[in-house]
Amino acid sequence: MLLNSGVTASGWIEVEGAGSASPLVLTSDFPPDEDVITLKPQLDGASTKFVGWRLASLAIKPQVNGRGRHGLVIDHTAHPYTSNAELIIERVAVGDVVGTAMGDVTVGGYALYYLPHPTDPNGLYCSTIRNNYFVGGVRMTRAGDSLIFSGNWVKGRNIAFDIEFVRGAANASFENNNCTSAGSFYLKNGFRCRISGNQCEMISQWAGDHRGPEALIVLEDCNGTTIEGNNLGADVLDHSRAQTADCIYLLGTTTHTLVRGDNRFVCNPERGRVHLRAAASTSLTTVEPGALTQTSAIDRAPWITAIEAPGTVRGLWSPLPPLPGWTTAAGSQGLRFRIATDGTVSLNGQVGAGPGTFGPVATLPVGARPAHPLHVSGYVHRGARWEAAIVLIQPDGALRLEVDTGPPTLLSMENATFVAEAN
Repeated sequence: MLLNSGVTASGWIEVEGAGSASPLVLTSDFPPDEDVITLKPQLDGASTKFVGWRLASLAIKPQVNGRGRHGLVIDHTAHPYTSNAELIIERVAVGDVVGTAMGDVTVGGYALYYLPHPTDPNGLYCSTIRNNYFVGGVRMTRAGDSLIFSGNWVKGRNIAFDIEFVRGAANASFENNNCTSAGSFYLKNGFRCRISGNQCEMISQWAGDHRGPEALIVLEDCNGTTIEGNNLGADVLDHSRAQTADCIYLLGTTTHTLVRGDNRFVCNPERGRVHLRAAASTSLTTVEPGALTQTSAIDRAPWITAIEAPGTVRGLWSPLPPLPGWTTAAGSQGLRFRIATDGTVSLNGQVGAGPGTFGPVATLPVGARPAHPLHVSGYVHRGARWEAAIVLIQPDGALRLEVDTGPPTLLSMENATFVAEAN
């Protein structure tokens, strides 16, 4: 079927198409400022009904230069009272028909766009978007409870899933999606969302063209998000270099994020990229052992777990830079520290000492310091042997080796622990 203009449908709709055997084809004269398919709810007195709609097995593709503004648009802007639930979109292919063409990806348009009324208290809820092929990404504002996005292949220059929730909306699930895009997830105001088992690849040459930071997963003002079992991989247009964006970025008042279950991350520390970056305003983030795993030869740099605002993210090993006179020991990851969820601080790693070194070794950040001066055990290397040593940790975070027989060549901290001052 040829389309030379957009289609608008209202009322209760259930459509089961024939897939690619009978596609909707946008003609070359399709207006670029029109949406391909627009769904509007039916007005029923003072309220609206938008319950139980289903679109399945549709294929939308272009003739040469045939493209519109957005693919599927759910338009609820005219109706402030809502009952938006049980929408199902499955096995729908929205090809390269939106925005401005650039190879097999698009600029600007969304494959699926939800437009709510600005005062809608509930948003779209209890709905499922599964097993679709979307070029252009998914954009929703005022999304509601219990949304499922699973098994979708989403590609293009937009963020794959750009979702802003009604405050308090809970239990959205993003599972087993393949995202080949300029960012995979940007979630705002979500509560107890789950991001699990997704394949996420950044198109780095377009990173930064969308809103937000250059990262595969961005959480802003979210609470209780679980991130597990995802593969956040290398640049799909240049497999010879490592991922050129951060893998996870936490913004705003994001709290209680749980990173678990063998996520596999690749990023490029030589370009200042990290596996997990947390703004200073975020808090109570837990990274379980084994949740961050290095993968593939693409990541040639040493395993890096550096973050911003170290003290705000618990459970993650972070580097502790040596002070002048000390250096990272050859073949070592250097000194590292970790804050457990119960406030216990652990130290690990080795540093080398220059001639006559007696100055402070390193400085722990706020949040990883003791309330009072304390001594912990370490080891020093002199000549051909290791000896037990004592390290003094001050409330200002300074680590100082206490020696009485001359400086060593190496200092090793082997899982020294203490409890940080409450903050």
